[in-house]
Amino acid sequence: MKYVISLINKGYTTQYSSYSYAQLGDVIQYKNASNGLFTHSVIVTARDSWSEYPYISAHTSPRYNVLASFLYPNSTTFSGYRVLDVHGN
Repeated sequence: MKYVISLINKGYTTQYSSYSYAQLGDVIQYKNASNGLFTHSVIVTARDSWSEYPYISAHTSPRYNVLASFLYPNSTTFSGYRVLDVHGN
């Protein structure tokens, strides 16, 4: 987590709290409900015009192009998320 803070502090990425900012290639990190830490990261792999949620891919389970709502808010494992904009918008 200290590396993400360093990326934010040095201006290499911007942190957002809404899926609406997520673009292809951005990272979304999910906050673990039991310990409050960001413990799971996924990559935004698609967007469409009909859903407010981006599509994400991750190695766990594995997941490929599933709606981000699968992990939050529709899961009790995570209590929140952040979008890391790696494009410098």
